[in-house]
Amino acid sequence: MKKQFVIIIVILFIIVGVGSFFGGYFLSKNKYDSNSNSNSDNLAESTTFYATISSINENSIAVSGDENNDVNYRGEFVLGVDKNTSYSWRGTEISLSQLKVGSRISITFSGRILEIYPAIIEDVYKIILLDDEV
Repeated sequence: MKKQFVIIIVILFIIVGVGSFFGGYFLSKNKYDSNSNSNSDNLAESTTFYATISSINENSIAVSGDENNDVNYRGEFVLGVDKNTSYSWRGTEISLSQLKVGSRISITFSGRILEIYPAIIEDVYKIILLDDEV
């Protein structure tokens, strides 16, 4: 009788343990999926690199990639910017007009790079000014 009671308790612990594991897994997976869907799909496949601004106009920024970057991001690039591109400096939102030629920036983008010279990056969604002053 005592053996049967111990076996039943062990089986209940196993059922509760397995149920808790899978319940937690599916709960966290659903939470992750809902957070992923609320953000831009670009975030999942994004790349960030560092550069110095060579020229600026209202629809694009020409940059030269830093030597600290991966070899693929050390060249010359033209960044396509639009109303969806965000600009910040030290956690504060800034505007495109506050960027200057010679400023160091961090560029986060997704999508493809048109491999011509200079390379063109179309889907730039975040630029962070790295200089000490705006």
